[in-house]
Amino acid sequence: MMRSDDYCAVSWFTRAGSLAKEPCYRLPVLRNMLVLCLVLFSFNLLGCSSSTPVYQQQSTAGLPRSILVLPPVNHSVEVSAPYTFLSTITQPLADRGYYVFPVAMVDRLMRENGMHTAHQMHQIPLDKLYDHTGADTVLYATINDWGQKYQVIQSSTVVSVGLRLVRANDGAVIWQGQARATNNQNSGNGNGLAGLLIGAVVDQVAGSLVDKTYVLSRQANNNAIRSLQAGPLLIEYYQTASK
Repeated sequence: MMRSDDYCAVSWFTRAGSLAKEPCYRLPVLRNMLVLCLVLFSFNLLGCSSSTPVYQQQSTAGLPRSILVLPPVNHSVEVSAPYTFLSTITQPLADRGYYVFPVAMVDRLMRENGMHTAHQMHQIPLDKLYDHTGADTVLYATINDWGQKYQVIQSSTVVSVGLRLVRANDGAVIWQGQARATNNQNSGNGNGLAGLLIGAVVDQVAGSLVDKTYVLSRQANNNAIRSLQAGPLLIEYYQTASK
């Protein structure tokens, strides 16, 4: 039976017309909760610190610091694919620790110098790119597949881009990757053949109004760039933060 000193407050809500007392937490309970919080906090500190030593001991000597992204060669039928790709590639590269030349500036520079297609831009000698921009590396991209695919009862959105990072001073390929993501959508939700056909039509109309490739392109680029070696800016950030 609970003693009178086990109560610390009187509730202002009533039950069956009478005031009810609420039990307060006693010291042993509070002490156990505090110990549990300290243990969880210690695990968080260990988890955070375990990811940084690899950067703290790593030298940035010889690592490229900047990346120039050329407009991609487009092998798909989607005219807007190169622009969507370029709008989603800068962030993951910067997060990985590299300075990325503004893609709009690079595109304008190329066009002002008579290079109006991605094929022409990809043929520019690396030494010329380095002399005019000072970029340590150049990222070449090829769009292999892009856009929404419609079948009888389902649709899918596909993004597939080949990536190749080349060192500007000697032409060595220092990284290759594949940015790919797919979103399959089944229409109809089990409402029979009529529901499947109606759902397919709705998906096609909605797909013409909303571009789903932007989200997929961002997802594909983020996943692909994770395998790229950490750049000097990211390494130096962790080394500075650890001091």
